[in-house]
Amino acid sequence: PDDWDENDPRMVAAPEAKMPEGWLEDEPPMIADVNAVRPEDWDDEEEGTWTPPLIQNPKCGVGCGPWTAPLVANSKYKGPWAPRLIKNPKYIGEWKPRKVQNPEHYTVENPRLLKFSAVGFELWVMDANIRFDNVLVCTDEGEAGEIALRTWKVKTLREAEAEQQQSTPTGTKLENLGRTIDVIVTLGAPIISRRSKFSRLLHCIPFFFVGLHVKNPSQRCLYTDQ
Repeated sequence: PDDWDENDPRMVAAPEAKMPEGWLEDEPPMIADVNAVRPEDWDDEEEGTWTPPLIQNPKCGVGCGPWTAPLVANSKYKGPWAPRLIKNPKYIGEWKPRKVQNPEHYTVENPRLLKFSAVGFELWVMDANIRFDNVLVCTDEGEAGEIALRTWKVKTLREAEAEQQQSTPTGTKLENLGRTIDVIVTLGAPIISRRSKFSRLLHCIPFFFVGLHVKNPSQRCLYTDQ
């Protein structure tokens, strides 16, 4: 529009405002304190020239310095001009494909009765000997127990027997005892020999028990002090 001025400011000085009486435009609002005393330990070379602190000017009861009128809202302000918006007659909106009936749609009344043809297992183990040779799916707990006795229990017993045979040490109980005592005496000999009065007897103990774990009795020997 012809009467639209985009350069008009939003705020303008109040046209009816006047400088208050007693306002001193030539007086500074802050002056040096005449009663301030320079400190005795002040060093101009290190701290610079000493200047007294500033205080408010006692003459500025009404005001000092340049006076400016307060700002008020500009009644002529309109801001940047922009054309008003109207409805676009060519606007159609975002296009979306129309929906039709899905011929493959179906409704499951009871999802528990769905059929399945595969069973998956996700195993996180450190043993590579875990294998599955069959999977039983049934609704009879008794039947499942009978099958478990014929398959799983037999397999478990055989695994326990094999593990026991691998962990059982060879030799008689007396031979196994001899090995254990030999290890204990060998580890404790350095400590006891330095701190005990039985150090001489300790030298005979390993040779006495060393014959306990020899399978052939004819190979046993007696210790003789040379």
